Amino acid sequence: MHAEFFLKRQGLTTITRRYQRKTGEIDLIMNDNCHLVFIEVRYRKRQDYGSGVESINHTKISKIERTLQCFCSENNIIQKNLRIDVISMSGNIIKPNIEWIKNIN
Repeated sequence: MHAEFFLKRQGLTTITRRYQRKTGEIDLIMNDNCHLVFIEVRYRKRQDYGSGVESINHTKISKIERTLQCFCSENNIIQKNLRIDVISMSGNIIKPNIEWIKNIN
């Protein structure tokens, strides 16, 4: 909820949360002006093993891309302005530090 609230304050609007298919899950799907944005949310209480962003690897991006294609197909979306973003949160879950990385694909 922190990530979605943060992104809404940045002007994005929510389309859906926790979109799940056999190919994977997308935490948030939102509109950002002319972009349809697929958002992976990662939380790390401590960064001993790296940040949330560092935990996104090629395999995870591929899963998101396949799931993104399912969403577009199901909703008849033929749009070139698609984007995959990551919200990395760390620290206190009540008031986390938030980092927004746009267009990781």
